[in-house]
Amino acid sequence: MQTSIKWYQSKTIWFNIIMTLLSVISVLQGMEEFLEYAKLFLIITTVGNVILRVWFTSSSISPTV
Repeated sequence: MQTSIKWYQSKTIWFNIIMTLLSVISVLQGMEEFLEYAKLFLIITTVGNVILRVWFTSSSISPTV
């Protein structure tokens, strides 16, 4: 039987929140060198999500609050 966890216990959600914040901060800085990091953030986010989903996720997020 697959167990369910609360949304705030999800490593994948926290990883995506952190990566989104880093991306937004880098864009808001408005400096060219930060804009170059956008591609790197996209690659890290994609690879990080795959790693988390394949090797570190064994439960689903509970649909109830």
